[in-house]
Amino acid sequence: DRDDDDTLVVMGGPVAFFNAEPLSPFVDVVLVGEGERFIHTFLDAYGEGKAQGLSRHDLLRYLATHVPGVYVPSLYRHEYDDDGHVVRIVPEEGIPAKVERQWHELTQPAETVIATPNTEFGAMYLIEIARGCGRHCRFCMAGYCYRRPRVRPLEYVKSAVLRGKALGKKIGLMGAAISDYPYIDELVTFIREQGLAFSCASLRADSITPAIVKGLAESGQKTITLAPEAGSKHMRDIINKGITEEHLLHSIDLATAAGIRHVRMYIMVGLPMETDDDIQGIVDMTRRVQQHMAAIGNLSRITLSINPFIPKPFTPFQWMAMTEKKVVEKRLNFLKKALKDKQIELLIEPLRSAYIQGVLSRGDRRVGDLLVKAHEYGGVKGWKRAAKELHFDIKGFLYDQRPTDAVMPWDTIDTGLVPTYLTDELKKAEDGEFSIPCFDGCRRCHICGGHHD
Repeated sequence: DRDDDDTLVVMGGPVAFFNAEPLSPFVDVVLVGEGERFIHTFLDAYGEGKAQGLSRHDLLRYLATHVPGVYVPSLYRHEYDDDGHVVRIVPEEGIPAKVERQWHELTQPAETVIATPNTEFGAMYLIEIARGCGRHCRFCMAGYCYRRPRVRPLEYVKSAVLRGKALGKKIGLMGAAISDYPYIDELVTFIREQGLAFSCASLRADSITPAIVKGLAESGQKTITLAPEAGSKHMRDIINKGITEEHLLHSIDLATAAGIRHVRMYIMVGLPMETDDDIQGIVDMTRRVQQHMAAIGNLSRITLSINPFIPKPFTPFQWMAMTEKKVVEKRLNFLKKALKDKQIELLIEPLRSAYIQGVLSRGDRRVGDLLVKAHEYGGVKGWKRAAKELHFDIKGFLYDQRPTDAVMPWDTIDTGLVPTYLTDELKKAEDGEFSIPCFDGCRRCHICGGHHD
């Protein structure tokens, strides 16, 4: 309902820009990539366009043609076939066919700016120590939207810790895999020497160290959270997780020795190429972890946080179908029965919200109409009624595997990956073949050798 006199609605962030189409009816501009620097270029161009007295449409064209990374959905027409699949995305004349994702070296600070206690992390001073992940897990957005992986210099992080100390805050270390930070032991030792407590966003079982778990235990943490994602080696090979059961048990040993006794593990069901044996593998792995904990005198609870797999854009699994809801329900019920134990807690995401996420993750522009209608009918609870009224094929969206040469709704965005990279990774998944992590001088995906600011 916006006209020439209304302000522009602008959105950004990875969940927004990886597939902007479901929200495209509600926004004018999508900032594609990391905004710390290019937000200024965008605002300068906006000011120039306003000073020229441009109409709303001409202003949007000006922004799309003058600022790399600016995606204006209204300047692109989506065409569909009789089955409702996007077959063509046509830009207005003079508008680039592709919008380049922006990224930069981490030269600007990234830490808490608003230090009031009245925020979500009010007692914590957050510091980003690294961005991106080079592990190539094939289901995970973080490894693709923040590629290439970068780390911040230790001296910068130490100075940020001291700024947090001056405010009397606990330190929160942010990054895709904190234990992968190359200076993590030295950093943790420094934080503890300052008399500060800390917590961290995530740990990998194959890079955890005694210094990390000791520091976390001294900071009052009671739980170690690990993410094997799957119970069987077969499934972990498919998703390229790169974590073995030995890594898990070693991490639990370190944590238990430091006084952290509660173990939480993240697990997915419904992954591509998953079999009943892989589900049994979750049970077997959990029981072996339980036996190992008992053998080292740790009788604390194990929590399994279990979530259905949701395919994400710009990952090797973007073409894959979600596993049908009935199959996932059956597998979850099997796990509940097989792991019925006072020492084992299962936390399972409601399936309805997971399958709504599946539509939002890979939906096209027509999902915007569905969102409006569902909102009118009360939100999540009005989802099915809205879909029925609009003749929206939710099952087709979720359960149809797309060919790798299909036009995807987000194909306007150029993440910088070489065109064959994702299909090559999908083939490697089917073969259970391992992809080694990113390394200096690597040119596999072409992002490191491509354009950035």
